[in-house]
Amino acid sequence: VVDTTENENENATENRRNELFAVGLRCGTICTVDKRTPSPSYFKKSTSTHTQFNFCTDLKALRAKPGTFVAASADGGLRLWDVRQTGSPVFELANGSPLIVFDTKRRCAVDTHERVVVFDQTHVVRALPGRPSTKREVESVAVWDLETGKRVWRREKNVDADGDAEVASAVAVETTPGVRVWAGTRNNLTLFVPKQVLGPDGNATFGCWA
Repeated sequence: VVDTTENENENATENRRNELFAVGLRCGTICTVDKRTPSPSYFKKSTSTHTQFNFCTDLKALRAKPGTFVAASADGGLRLWDVRQTGSPVFELANGSPLIVFDTKRRCAVDTHERVVVFDQTHVVRALPGRPSTKREVESVAVWDLETGKRVWRREKNVDADGDAEVASAVAVETTPGVRVWAGTRNNLTLFVPKQVLGPDGNATFGCWA
């Protein structure tokens, strides 16, 4: 639900509010449905600029910024949209890429104060020419600032040559009293404490469950 009426009338009933819905489709298209119309109207919006955006996997509406939402895709794409500005996203936080490990269960998460968003970026690094053994997979989780659109933190881990990288399809982020990033894969739940919290010698990692 993308609520666009917060500043119109504080006494508006719940039935008058929450009248616009954002829907993500398998083709990467994002639609909006307005329940005030006699029959639902779907407005097709391109989610691509110069890069692809395939298989929308998650949408997170921002309550503090009516009409805006974050959209995530299976190929690692992440964008901040405003329903009143449909020609292009407010921020293209992460580009979808064929090198990102494709996962239809990939989800994003926003902290309770809606300051930042966290999303998995697990990817493949191509082998150097003539050196096939240099190909590797990298597990990666990143956090972006929703005010500036800038990436503020990233954690990467190279996977052993014989192993397969696991996508953190379940993630969460906290910003108070300090920054905490949770990443859940098929087999592990990990808590990251970025160095912004612990200082220059920080970046602690705790395996909570395996």
